Amino acid sequence: MTSRPSIVVLPFTNLGGNAQRDYLADAFTYQGRATDVRQIGRELNVRYALAGSVFPNGEKLRVNAELVDAKAGGQIWAERFDIERNDTLQVQDEIVGRLARAVGLRVTDVEARRNERERPRSGDATDLVMRGKVIANRPSSAETMIGARDLYEQALKVEPDNIDALAGVATTLVFEVLNGYYRAGNEQRMHQAEALLARTLAVEPHHLVSLKERLRSFGHRASSKRASLPQKL
Repeated sequence: MTSRPSIVVLPFTNLGGNAQRDYLADAFTYQGRATDVRQIGRELNVRYALAGSVFPNGEKLRVNAELVDAKAGGQIWAERFDIERNDTLQVQDEIVGRLARAVGLRVTDVEARRNERERPRSGDATDLVMRGKVIANRPSSAETMIGARDLYEQALKVEPDNIDALAGVATTLVFEVLNGYYRAGNEQRMHQAEALLARTLAVEPHHLVSLKERLRSFGHRASSKRASLPQKL
């Protein structure tokens, strides 16, 4: 089985000069230490490192972030964004949320491409799921959903209880319904997706992809039900 990608989040540099705001950039073990990403990668046995800085800019905070290959030391991705300086917890949540989404997509893409180069004929379930995620993360279309689902289903032939593959199949079905790619069979697609999501959540109740897709499924059913109700004059 291929090991899952691993990442360390390094302390973001506080460029504002106010030590009281270090809590926004803290990461404990490496806080205040000169860090070499490749050394940290060896110490923690991780492939990726997320680093950056936080700079107060009037009523906003400017966040600079970069994803680095902890093995080779090269930059993989970088982004800069501004957020409103509101409640401290809200600021932290927004930073974490934005970075988690962006970094998650980028790591998935890099890992899948690396696996494809190093293991082009791999039948490993994890490799197949990774490749499926890359296709699913492309601009949505009927073709991308079919391509991603094919890889997820191949993974399930290798590992029938792989929850990421189960959730992946469910995701493609939900997207097909929500985006209206087909005129017929949508009720069946949604039932199949909900059954797969129930299986994944029975094993891992906090599986994020499954929870997100279940919410989309419930939202679709609720909106469909409202649309079918007779309108009052």
